Order: sequence, then structure tokens, then C-alpha cells
Amino acid sequence: MTPYYSIISAAIRPTIQERITVALLVITQNAVYFGSSKNKLNAVKGLIAPHLYAYLTDTLSQISTMVENETKQREGLFASQIQNNAFSMSYLDYANRYHNTLVQFSEPIEIDRLGNEDLFVFLFNKYIDPIGLNAKIKTIKSIEKAKEAFIPTIKEFYTTDKKITSNELKDLIIPIKVDMIGKNDIPVIAQFIDFESPLHYIRHDLGSITMLTQAYQSKCKTYLIGNEPDKSVYAESHQTWDNIRDRSGIEFVPIDEIQKVKEYAVEHGVKPLYSN
Repeated sequence: MTPYYSIISAAIRPTIQERITVALLVITQNAVYFGSSKNKLNAVKGLIAPHLYAYLTDTLSQISTMVENETKQREGLFASQIQNNAFSMSYLDYANRYHNTLVQFSEPIEIDRLGNEDLFVFLFNKYIDPIGLNAKIKTIKSIEKAKEAFIPTIKEFYTTDKKITSNELKDLIIPIKVDMIGKNDIPVIAQFIDFESPLHYIRHDLGSITMLTQAYQSKCKTYLIGNEPDKSVYAESHQTWDNIRDRSGIEFVPIDEIQKVKEYAVEHGVKPLYSN
């Protein structure tokens, strides 16, 4: 498969076709790469209405999620057989011809180079942000990789991937799925949160954990594991993330500091709350 790319632009004055390139999609046989320019988005923010900027960043967030899902499919055993992907040439050609007035896709262009992250960086610097790459390259969710690697290492301390119902916790109104839960003198909860997913998913996940801690009717030690979202791209999500950090009983843990959850368990004698 020949790699191809599409440039995503924000139309700041549609009537005269004035636009600013803000993001790039590169599609290869084994992965789909996506990144946006913080510099360009900051420029656009000062040129369009706030509700349009919110729509733009939400659209980029949705594309990011689609890229993650698409890449997971391409990493499978039958990746070479994939024909109808979410970012096919025909789909991007359609998006180019039938774009909305704000978010615009360029016609997909094939390129005769090895399709990898280096190609993405080269094209990004050439067409999006010549100052340098200032983007999140999306291939697969780092949060999912972190969870997959970390969960097996803490089973002696936490019950993992547990669906808790009113059978275990009578004051719980609806079943809640929790990534890790243990106990010493108080319940200890740890949950992965993707702060770059659509905002309604973030709110659902946070609401579920809040409901769970309230159902225990006692103080809980709660870890939320996830990276700080880019404020220029995920403004509302970043505000939510910022608000969480100020809440008592909740500790935000970046993915690269995830060992804190295990260190606390070792130091405080945390044991699984339910059988694994």
C-alpha cells in the first residue's frame, strides 16, 4: 500500500476561502498518524468565535479517537487485508468535496516514501508547522498500553477489572466497573481516565468513580491515572482535569508515574477488596 496524507485546515473566512492548516493525517499500511499544531490552533483561536473554536477542537478530538481505533485494527494479524478503513482514499476524497464551512480536508495525496513516523514528522514540518512538530502523534492509546502492562503487576494488592454491583455494595445504585480496588483501613481505588477522549466519556467515567466512592460512605483513597490534556486542543477537558486536581481524596497520576499506585499499596499493606 502506498502511504497517503490529507491536510486539515480551519476556514477562518470561508467567503474568500482563507484558511489555516492546523493538522495532518498520514495513512500507511500498518498505522494511521495524526497530529495538530499548538501554534496554529492558538492563531486560529484569536480569529474565530469561541463556539467555532470549541467545535474545531472537538472535531480534532473525535478524529484522534478514530485514529486510535483504526490503528488497533491495523496492528492485527490480518492488517494486510484491511480494505474499508475509516480514512480510506475514497472517504478523504469525499470529505474534501463535501466539507463543512469550518473544518476542511485536502484531497488525499499519495507519496512514494516509507510510511512511518519519520514520514509523518517530515510532512508535518513541511505543511503544518514549519517551526517544528508540536503535536500529539496518535498511533495507539498510551493509556491502554499502560493499563495492559501495569495491571498484571498489582494483582496481589488490588482486585482488578471488577464490576461492582449492589450485591457487593448495597448503596450502589448501578453497577460500576473499576480498574483497581483494594483496601487497608479505607478503600483504595485506581482508575485509568483518557482525558483526550470525547468530553461526555470523561464525564461518564468521573461520574462513575464519584458514585462509587460515595457508596462506600467512608473516606476513600482514589487515584486517577491519565495524562494532562493539551489545553490548546482540549480546552474543556483540561478544565475538567484541572478541577479534579483540587478535590480532596483524589490524586492525579500521570502515566509515567504510575508506579506510585503500587508503591502506596506496598507501603500501606493494601490487599484486594474482592477476589480476583
